[in-house]
Amino acid sequence: MALSIIIPVGYDPNGLKITLSSLFNQNKNEIPFEIIVINDGYDLIVESVCFDFNVIHFPIYNNVGPAEGRNIGIRLAKYNLILFIDADVRVSKNWIELMYNSLNNYDYVGGKIEIDKKLITNFFEEYDAISAFDVINYMKRGHAPTANLGVRREVFEQVGYFMSNLRSGEDTEFGDRVYSKNKFLFYYDNDAVVYHPPRSIKAQLLKKSRVIKGHLNLANKFPDRYITYKETYLNPFIMLRPPIAQFRKIFKINNLSSMKKISFCSYAYFLKVYSFFCAIKFIITPTAVKLETKRDLSQ
Repeated sequence: MALSIIIPVGYDPNGLKITLSSLFNQNKNEIPFEIIVINDGYDLIVESVCFDFNVIHFPIYNNVGPAEGRNIGIRLAKYNLILFIDADVRVSKNWIELMYNSLNNYDYVGGKIEIDKKLITNFFEEYDAISAFDVINYMKRGHAPTANLGVRREVFEQVGYFMSNLRSGEDTEFGDRVYSKNKFLFYYDNDAVVYHPPRSIKAQLLKKSRVIKGHLNLANKFPDRYITYKETYLNPFIMLRPPIAQFRKIFKINNLSSMKKISFCSYAYFLKVYSFFCAIKFIITPTAVKLETKRDLSQ
């Protein structure tokens, strides 16, 4: 058996280069695999990177978003074991072998995602390393991020693909749909690690806004499945309450000074309040959910 690795990329040739370099730098990997890059929005430099690494390049001239990009990749894939990663992550040295072994035993595999600590340069990026990508708890709720996800083809054949009209929350919705079938085997692979670059404060705020909008959009589309998002995000008694669980997590970190812990807790509370106002703003003035790109972050 072999693997198809699908990477949707929107205007991030440098991130793609990092990801492809790590994929071709595996420890004694003898598992055959193909890499399919979906060039969403058709960036000429992304195309050049694909040619340099001799991977399958599929250009989309109109930006369709990562959900539809992954769907196109699934249709192009030759193999039944399908992996998804993002174009800015670095995979661990034995990632392909570990995900391959897990997918031979399970139907839906979420791998560990860590913030790349070597790239941290400031307070906000350090906080991102503490708070981002709690994949274990995501999996308990029925889904895993597509930054490190493996799915067998028969899952797509039975439950359908990612919802192409979603620009955020498509991995949540798809995972929940798979989980609700109660017939597929889920697995969290703690050893199959990908390293994600830390987000700046601008990137964190943009993502927070997008995720809130994405969740509320899911609540509007599927009230029977996601009404709790509205009930939570629009409740001031919940959203203006300090995030005690996050505070406890921060104070359990041994190598932080008391001042740093207090600062992180203050920032965590700010992000929760910010989320509440993002939700209120979206309800008052609904706008299209837009996935942030490297172009947005550089402006």
